[in-house]
Amino acid sequence: MPISESIEKSVFELDEKDRLLLLIKLLESLEPETKDGSQIDKWVNEAETRYQSWKAGEMNTISEETVFRELRNNPEDDR
Repeated sequence: MPISESIEKSVFELDEKDRLLLLIKLLESLEPETKDGSQIDKWVNEAETRYQSWKAGEMNTISEETVFRELRNNPEDDR
């Protein structure tokens, strides 16, 4: 089921801190066996590292269009 536009709009209206808290809750829901949060902390740290690298222009990016085109052309390819 796709995310409703109203939920998506509401999420993007949240301030940065609240979006991060929501992200953590969502990650925890995907890995509920993580009791001490260490796995979640690793995800958050990795996301922050990548975000800072992207902001500093240190990361090459690939457009969404290119990613999905490559996935459609090579569905069996392990990336």
